[in-house]
Amino acid sequence: MKQSLQHTISERNCHVDVVVWDVSAVLWATAWPSGKLQRLIDNFKARVNYVLQTADLVLCFDRYNPTSIKAFTRTQRSRASRVHNLHPDRDIPGKDVCLTNTQNKIQLNALITESLIKPDFATHATTHHSLTIAGVCNSPLEITNGLKIERHDLSSSHEEADIIIAQHAIATSLLDKAVHVVCDDTDVLALLIHFYHSHCKGSTMIMSSPIKDRAVIDIKATTAAHSDIAPDILAIHGLSGADTVSSLYGIGKATVVKIAKQGKLSLNSIGNIKAEMETVKTQATSFICAAYGASVKSCTSMTECRVKLWGLKTGITSSKLCSLPPTDAAFLQHVLRAHLQVAIWKSALHESPPDIDPTKYGWDKDHQGNLIPRTVAPGTLDAPPEILHLIRCQCKTSECRTAACNCANIGCTVFCLCGGGDLCKNPHTRARTDGNDDDDDDLQCTDNGDGV
Repeated sequence: MKQSLQHTISERNCHVDVVVWDVSAVLWATAWPSGKLQRLIDNFKARVNYVLQTADLVLCFDRYNPTSIKAFTRTQRSRASRVHNLHPDRDIPGKDVCLTNTQNKIQLNALITESLIKPDFATHATTHHSLTIAGVCNSPLEITNGLKIERHDLSSSHEEADIIIAQHAIATSLLDKAVHVVCDDTDVLALLIHFYHSHCKGSTMIMSSPIKDRAVIDIKATTAAHSDIAPDILAIHGLSGADTVSSLYGIGKATVVKIAKQGKLSLNSIGNIKAEMETVKTQATSFICAAYGASVKSCTSMTECRVKLWGLKTGITSSKLCSLPPTDAAFLQHVLRAHLQVAIWKSALHESPPDIDPTKYGWDKDHQGNLIPRTVAPGTLDAPPEILHLIRCQCKTSECRTAACNCANIGCTVFCLCGGGDLCKNPHTRARTDGNDDDDDDLQCTDNGDGV
């Protein structure tokens, strides 16, 4: 999306009053030292001190709620399972180990914060400009000349650093100060465009990656160029895929921006917690159908769109099922998750996110209470019954006679090697057989009652 939207500028031509850091992005861009962890902390402090020579600095840390929708995404991204006991005097683990494991990241953030607020550093570093630490507690901590002040006026209980970054950037811009956001996250760009358009009146705001020689985005110019879609930019981004919302096969950010630019379809209900869900679904369906192409833009349901595209594609060449639009049942869960995420984004300037139960918006809880995406509503068949009775599994050795076989979460049929009978160990077969037996018993009782 950044490539489709951004208007760039030379950083050398920009004077800024306040720099807002995405701490996670800065850490990922940091050269990882060897030796003791204290070396990394000292390097980070040196970078902080360098910025404070010329501008105020806001450090935005992530929060980690183990039962949030964001926790699922972090779990999926995690590549390190071992939790280390981090200490400044101990050897530093690798970058991936520290930054992809939630418990390790929490420890690292705490050690960095603790070091920054110590009087020997804080007093010296904040002589000319203020240092604000946000995300660690609800109220950010501002340090000026070593004096610590809790900024209750900027209090936020939001979990995501993306939202905290946008909150501080917009609040600073409203004071007519020039802001430089150091972050390369697309969510943040969408948030800045949306809220700059609705709240800011022309102050300088730029955004750049913590990696050197990347593009510097002029938020003011970018927002002006896309003022027609700025009110809906969060819904456009959320529907087409974000951290907590899956993307749709073949539907990229450039495509949805192009559709939005045509100005024919509104997404103003998405993220509006007072909107009727039927309206939300209708707007989302019309928009995504249009994104799939002119041949299906008039479709009124995703299943209709799916069938029509399948017919068009199979007439030319074979197509993968994953390349087709989702069914109505699957798309509804997608829309619910997008609606929830956009509602959270739209509340970025409020102290708290909306009080919404995620299990009513496309999420389920597992046996440990962790949120996981719901693919379809309970009771939805994987396919029509006529099709399910023709499917065969791929078990060639066990013939489903071991409990290890799950057979893609559907029951076996007479076409499988196991025959779908008593020897089949697939639990889904047994559940279906038991259900059929009950139906047969009911039918037999009815027949007997009729005297047949």
